[in-house]
Parts: sequence; C-alpha cells; structure tokens
Amino acid sequence: MLLEESGAFARDDGDIGDIPSLQMTINLKDDIPVQKSYASIPKPLYQEVKQYIQDLLVKGWIIKSKSPFAAPVVCVRKRDGTLRLCIDDRLLNQKTVPDRHPLPRIQDLLDTLGGHSWFSILDQGKAYHQGYIAEGSRHMTAFISPWGLHE
Repeated sequence: MLLEESGAFARDDGDIGDIPSLQMTINLKDDIPVQKSYASIPKPLYQEVKQYIQDLLVKGWIIKSKSPFAAPVVCVRKRDGTLRLCIDDRLLNQKTVPDRHPLPRIQDLLDTLGGHSWFSILDQGKAYHQGYIAEGSRHMTAFISPWGLHE
C-alpha cells in the first residue's frame, strides 16, 4: 500500500504529499456568488502575512484570481508560533449543498481501540493544500486580502 500511494506522503518540507486524483466538488444551492471585503490584518502581522501569501504563490499552491467570489482571510498563530492563514468561508458554507455521510460515533471508535498496544498518528502538515478542488469549483474558494484576490 505504501508503494502504491507513495505520492500521498511528503518526503521533505518542500513536498506536501498529495493525491491529485482525489478532487472535491462544491455544489451550491444557487448561482449567486458570495463576497466579503478583506479583513484588516493586524499591523504586527502585515509583512508576515504578505510573505506567506507570496510563498503560496511561488509554490503554485494558490493562483491570482478574477473570481466573483471573495472570502476574507483570518490570521491565527499555531501552538508552535508559526502563522496559520485561515479563510472565513462561512457565507460559502451556508450556500453549499451538504454532503451526507454518516460520522462514526466516538464510543464506537474508542471501542475499536481496546486491546491494542501500538498506536500511530499521521500529521497532515500542509492541511488543505494537500487536497484538491475540482476545476469547476476552484473559483468559489477565492479569498481576498490587501494583496488581491487568490484561489
């Protein structure tokens, strides 16, 4: 399995580990774009956020956009002190047709752990950059900042 899905695992910090064939489609309840203006970036974070967005552009993880959709960015610090750029997609989420998949109950999950001695975790280090959005849905993920519109 590891050999078949080796692309899903990052080899170093420059690699995100991904499976491009797994793509998500966003289905909306209507065709009216959601737009918000950009949120103010705290002055102490201004240059760091600007550089973060520039780095994402250079890596090819985001592109400049002309989408009619726009969601503001929100900056938070991770536990290790590094910057996390979040997108406030609440308006888009309200218009999205929900996928209905049964979520496992916590007790059922805990029951499956009983009797085992070894456990492992996998960290999805680059979070949403490791997943793909179908071409026809990408414009809906556009975010706005003082440096423009990107998706």
